[in-house]
Amino acid sequence: MSIGKSNQRILDLLDLPEELVEILNKMRNYLADRNGVDRLVPKGRVIEVVYIGRVTNFSLFRTEGTSTIDTVELPERKIVTPVIMPQKIVAATRRRLTELLRRYSGLSRDSKENMKRFLCRALKLGYTKTLRHLGLNPPQGFTHDDINEIVATDNTKVIVTYKKGKNTKKVEYSCSSVSEVNWNCQIQPPLEQGTDLGMDTFCPACVLFGAVLTDSDNVNMKSSGGSLNVGIKSRVVPDPAFALYPRYEFKTHQKVAEGTLSTTGMSLYKEPHWIPATLVIGKIAFYDVTETELIAVLQALVSAYRYGGRQSRFGGLEIYPIAISAGSYERISALSLAEILIKENKEPLAITVKRALEILNSSFTPVVQVEETAVKHILRNALLAILDDEDKFKKLYTELWEDALVFDEALVKRVNELKNSTKKKRRG
Repeated sequence: MSIGKSNQRILDLLDLPEELVEILNKMRNYLADRNGVDRLVPKGRVIEVVYIGRVTNFSLFRTEGTSTIDTVELPERKIVTPVIMPQKIVAATRRRLTELLRRYSGLSRDSKENMKRFLCRALKLGYTKTLRHLGLNPPQGFTHDDINEIVATDNTKVIVTYKKGKNTKKVEYSCSSVSEVNWNCQIQPPLEQGTDLGMDTFCPACVLFGAVLTDSDNVNMKSSGGSLNVGIKSRVVPDPAFALYPRYEFKTHQKVAEGTLSTTGMSLYKEPHWIPATLVIGKIAFYDVTETELIAVLQALVSAYRYGGRQSRFGGLEIYPIAISAGSYERISALSLAEILIKENKEPLAITVKRALEILNSSFTPVVQVEETAVKHILRNALLAILDDEDKFKKLYTELWEDALVFDEALVKRVNELKNSTKKKRRG
């Protein structure tokens, strides 16, 4: 398939429901253009998505290292209620997006060829991890950590300079000789020298959710005066998600049966858990994203089912986007919605959705249809349908990678401009 088309093209590629296309078209002035001038500079364009979540298990949403779930007192209502912290939502959504990127990288011959082309472009930009992803080995006596310079000689070839102490070696690599691609990106940083763990700093997940770019990630960060560190700021900004039913329960667990180390000598212990069917209200703001990026992150959000601590046993949260808005500022917070929507007793999803939409009123456009006792989830169903359609999924993620590489090219260009400017000042 062809790549590099306009934002409008993605709607045609995915064949989304007509009502959803109409909503997205109205937001075009607040979506970034992939090839727009000065793509790196924030323009204050924000898309807000309000969602309702439904807990499907005895979930554990808590801060690492603590034995209790996170709670907060709503200041207006003076009610203490469980809360899902923003970092938990970001971590789960980013992990899910990375999983889907891995799926794309090995899905078919077309996607593998696209990945080889994308990684070769990243290699020419100076991103060092691409050599490992492309299976291009260093010369004898050197490692990938010894890379000192990467220079592109033509569309398919680069010359890589390795330096270890006083020893220097130049090697020419050709992307056309690459037969197998093994791309990966993980949230945690590298654990030790020579491993391929950690963020690659150039993939869609990194340019959307943020990363710190150093000279170990890209040789362009090296300069005569030392090295540059560039922080890629997250453009996906969630609010906390507040429980609308302010209750939780203590459950008894068996340490031996659950494979947990005991430091007290006792085999039983209690832990506080969310109550299944609890509803939560949350919001995510997207700053200066393209249409493709918006669709891909929302897809990751609604398909990331396992949230919270010990998620293989207790994780379970369904996300239902209910309304969307575009503008130059954030119009509402999840906290202000929770203050109004919270109830002492559980209520059906359809009733909560209806009440939330009444509050959002004309500022937000609904992406659901509410009936008496049921809700038709237009946006959520459309996003999940793309996952079930291999052809549409490949088209979406091909465009997503193209968005990321254009962003990377603009970033590296800007870094080189800063380096050249610094050199001129020193000479002056």
